Amino acid sequence: MNLGRKSTFRSALSLVLIISVGLHLLALVVFGVVRIAQEVMREPPAFEAPPLQMAPEEVPPPPQDLQQRNQSSSPPRPNPITVQTDQQIDLPALDIDVNVQAASAYGRGAGGFGGGGMSQMREMALDLDFFGASATGSNLVFLLDCTWSGADVFARTREELLKTLGQMRESRGGQFSVIYFGGQVAGHVVGKMNVDPTDEDYWFPKGIRSRQWISPVSEEAQMIIDELKAVDPSDPKSKVEFAKDLDKPGAFFVLGTQYWGAMNAAFRMRPAPDTVFFLIEANVAFPNVNAVRRSYEWFEKHGRRKPDGTVVRFIMGNAQKDVRSKAALHLMVNLVNGGDLSEEEIQELITYTR
Repeated sequence: MNLGRKSTFRSALSLVLIISVGLHLLALVVFGVVRIAQEVMREPPAFEAPPLQMAPEEVPPPPQDLQQRNQSSSPPRPNPITVQTDQQIDLPALDIDVNVQAASAYGRGAGGFGGGGMSQMREMALDLDFFGASATGSNLVFLLDCTWSGADVFARTREELLKTLGQMRESRGGQFSVIYFGGQVAGHVVGKMNVDPTDEDYWFPKGIRSRQWISPVSEEAQMIIDELKAVDPSDPKSKVEFAKDLDKPGAFFVLGTQYWGAMNAAFRMRPAPDTVFFLIEANVAFPNVNAVRRSYEWFEKHGRRKPDGTVVRFIMGNAQKDVRSKAALHLMVNLVNGGDLSEEEIQELITYTR
């Protein structure tokens, strides 16, 4: 009896378990079908474009009058500090030379201190004159006739030069150089014509370097002034035959009239000179037209043509009425200054000291 009851109970329990498992499986199947159906029926996600950004609005420029006021209005500046001094700093000039063989290479180049760059000294013209001849620009070279004939007008020459240097000191502007000439070694006047006329017969004041620009308020300027004041042209010892004898006491003047060496040295100055004052005795230096042509051709072969912008003013040790060949003088003035001057322009470059 008990065994029968146990068997019936087990059978009922097994049936309940089977039914429960079946219901769970059925629920899982139904749930899966529903989820699949939802995924299939769901709409694809919509992608939205990013919102548009408006470009910043340009601010119109301020009116022109406002711009000008803004540009012209600047913060106040402190007053500049000025220092008064009796001397200026004298910088040594660069001694640069280039051998030139072609005629096309003559003249002032675009580089260095004088071609438009270094130096715009030319724009600062000085208000001064030498023997009444006005200076162009502010870099001045004085070619002093230190020949025996130049001794006859030296007192007047010295007076005018010291006056001109005094004008430069008062203006505190510009720079200068003094080059002496005289002699008979080169031979381009007396007719030898067999040597380079630019290598001989010129020299610089004592203590002054070759082709040195000098400030009018410098110690070098005072050295030149003291040397000129010490010259006594009436003393026979002041005249020597050769330049090698210039170291003798009192010697200053040399026999012979050779000038191309001094002119060539002036044309080699850097920056190039604005004005060259050329003191000369016409009857000795320019005796006739043929002599002038031969002399200048010889200089073209060995020397330098005048730099662009340089003006050479001829200061005559003669009275105008005493010049024997004005044609020769005018020809040399024209050739040295480029060769294309009018007669009126030539006469403006000649000053007579008597």
